[in-house]
Amino acid sequence: GQSPGELLFGRKLRDNLPKHPKSYVPTWSYLPAFRKAEGLYKQKQCSYYNQRHRTRPLPPLEDDTSVWISTNGKKKPGEVIQPAEEPRSYWVGSQHGQMRRNRRDLSAVPEGEGSQTEREQTKEVVPTTQRSPIQTRSRSGILINRLYTRLILDSC
Repeated sequence: GQSPGELLFGRKLRDNLPKHPKSYVPTWSYLPAFRKAEGLYKQKQCSYYNQRHRTRPLPPLEDDTSVWISTNGKKKPGEVIQPAEEPRSYWVGSQHGQMRRNRRDLSAVPEGEGSQTEREQTKEVVPTTQRSPIQTRSRSGILINRLYTRLILDSC
């Protein structure tokens, strides 16, 4: 058999007796089987982790796509310039300049919606007034008709 040290180093251990240098070349006979079993174990562990945390792959983003950039819990508008060399990363342009961001920090803006600044520029607020009678009762129970004027802003 082999000693624990020989299994660890994959070769005979050196001692004071002279030996040929080829006898000290590492040979792990169990290494291919170990690598196969280790790979299967890691795949199983990965699938269990993904099931437990409900992970899902994010769809890739096209160039010139409007996105929300998440930074420190805040979302800012931006636009995808191109994919970066790193996996799942993109070069994104915003009002603060060009930066590289991971895909998880980018949310695509739905079709019909522009960036927030575009919506603010195109939105027109037209104030209108509306007069409406309101009936209320006093403490003594007398019915009082009041005419309220309120300002309505169409901001929604």
